[in-house]
Amino acid sequence: MKLSKLKYLVFGLGLFVISTSVNALEVKLNKVNEAGDFLDGVSLRIISRNFEDGPLNYEQSTTCSDCENFSIYENELSYVTTTYTTRINLPDGRYTINEIVAPATYERITDDMIFEIEDDKLENCSQNIICDSKTGDITIVNQKANSQPQVSNPTSNPASNPTSNPTSNVISNPNSNKEKVKNPETSDSIITYAVIFTGTLVGLVGICFTKNKES
Repeated sequence: MKLSKLKYLVFGLGLFVISTSVNALEVKLNKVNEAGDFLDGVSLRIISRNFEDGPLNYEQSTTCSDCENFSIYENELSYVTTTYTTRINLPDGRYTINEIVAPATYERITDDMIFEIEDDKLENCSQNIICDSKTGDITIVNQKANSQPQVSNPTSNPASNPTSNPTSNVISNPNSNKEKVKNPETSDSIITYAVIFTGTLVGLVGICFTKNKES
């Protein structure tokens, strides 16, 4: 990694630094939704490391335009997005973006978002961000949070819930709708009584008829 280029001029016995330049790229960070609209109020952290995977502390002169609550602590840079593109000058190195607080009603990106800057060029971006190496743009897209799935009431389908109210699917009492069947003993008793009654009636009629004839 080339962090700085120094040009020296040897004049007599003296050594003089006549110019100093630092490799840096203006990175343009865009925090948007799926429609491409800017999302403000998103808290992001950018961790910088060198190409040997060691910490690369930010220069205290590092600035951030169109961002809020900007702060630097060693190799960590934090800020909150606005409704504009955030611009930060970053030197060569490996960078990891973490989303600390997601925008309201949107899902938080939990995976690391990684990119590299080498020789003032943006490269080796992870698949969860969109990079444009020509312009230095990095676009991070948040998706809408999924609504909670509706859980059906387990008691609404007695077949799926064995503990559901048994009265909702009552088995009718076999005695309640049972066709009434005549008791054969009762039928025989009725017939017997009818025969006796008929015989008695016929006998009385015969007796009366006989008495009337004799008289």
